[in-house]
Amino acid sequence: MLVLGAGASIGGLRYPIHSHMHHELMEMPGMRQFFYQLMSRRRKGRRDFLNFLGLTHEKLEQVIRTAWGFGNRSTPDVWKHINVEEVFTWLDVGEHMWAKRTIAHRNFEGSKRALVDLIWHLLALRTEGQHCERLLLLFHSLRPKDSVVSFNWDPVADHTLEFVGKDQYTNYMQLMTDPKVPASQYLKRGVLLKLHGSINWVICKSRSCRAGRRPYVVRKPDGLLMDHQMGLYKCPVCGGSKIRPYIVPPASNKAISDDRFLRSLWMLALNKLYDVGHLVFVGYSLPVTDSHAEWLFRHVHLHPIRRPTITVADPEIMDPNSALSIRFRSVFRGLKLRRYASLEDLASDSHAISPRRSGRRFRTAKSVEARYTHFR
Repeated sequence: MLVLGAGASIGGLRYPIHSHMHHELMEMPGMRQFFYQLMSRRRKGRRDFLNFLGLTHEKLEQVIRTAWGFGNRSTPDVWKHINVEEVFTWLDVGEHMWAKRTIAHRNFEGSKRALVDLIWHLLALRTEGQHCERLLLLFHSLRPKDSVVSFNWDPVADHTLEFVGKDQYTNYMQLMTDPKVPASQYLKRGVLLKLHGSINWVICKSRSCRAGRRPYVVRKPDGLLMDHQMGLYKCPVCGGSKIRPYIVPPASNKAISDDRFLRSLWMLALNKLYDVGHLVFVGYSLPVTDSHAEWLFRHVHLHPIRRPTITVADPEIMDPNSALSIRFRSVFRGLKLRRYASLEDLASDSHAISPRRSGRRFRTAKSVEARYTHFR
């Protein structure tokens, strides 16, 4: 199983480049310096800064300035240490803490919606139609039963799987239109699972829509963005205009647990984890805010026979005393850990993700529930 985090997109080698301006916007913002990198672009070996957040979402910028305690200071450096996941999580918690129809609830809801629109616009602009040459090399090594788990909102991995013609993409598109998402039909088939949603997923918020709050994939999110802003895009099911992008903040326990479709994706990932001999993490830090991810991956210890190898590609993993190394040793205690300094190094090793064959295989979804016998 290949697990992708933000570093897989940041360390990617993306094509095609359509224009000089597109080249200047190629840098993907990381979670830790999302707003700082959003405001900058590389031009002729130097960085220019433009307060894009203040120009497009002034009220959201003021909320962040106030809550993070730096007032009206406008230097780019003050944004360096503002993590977009922390902002997203803070807004998400605030939305659910206040009672509906209160002013506070509407303010948090509006700010969160503005942040989703910002992420949607930015990632669509920088990634639409692009594939990653380094991920392409990794995907070539995938066997038909291997799966890809992505915690990224951008569609680079989707486009790359489609570009290389892998079954994982075909199965992903089928899964996204499957009315029930039966785990038993996908256990023996490799599939892409986007566990935090995607900018090319949209959902209709109309209460009368027969789609039943089920997200569906849009082929061109950049075109959708323009149509949505002009009020032209309509829900293909009910014809309404209450269309929203579908991305989930990592700490939103309620969004994952209460959403039937999203929960089914997580449970499918859990079922597939029991048949994994090799877990490969690319640019994913297992953040403590993502309690669902920790819940998922700690299940490798509940398998009675299979002991998967853990491979991590991230610059920070090379330091055994780094927070990332400590985190992985904590979650995967006792398992063999292989380290690569970057996605480039991992992609250049032709045997990096060759899965190991060992142990007994669990073939049905019921086997996962059976692993909880010691809780009874």
